[in-house]
Amino acid sequence: MKVEEFLDLISQTLGMPPKSLTLDDTQQTVPQWDSMAHLMIIATVQRDLGVAPNDASLHNFTSIRQLVERLKARKALED
Repeated sequence: MKVEEFLDLISQTLGMPPKSLTLDDTQQTVPQWDSMAHLMIIATVQRDLGVAPNDASLHNFTSIRQLVERLKARKALED
């Protein structure tokens, strides 16, 4: 999946319009991103990218950029 598609998928997960989430967004800049939404993001990653969140790096992210970089490292996302 391309990063842009992933951003739209996470936007949808958070109940936001497409194209409204950027790599620079964090838990502080997205009001919808609470603890429940964080779990929903992890579930979306597992369901749609097939990446099992079996280590802390996929649970402990505070920005979209961090999550994207970690998923790229696992070859789950492409530019």
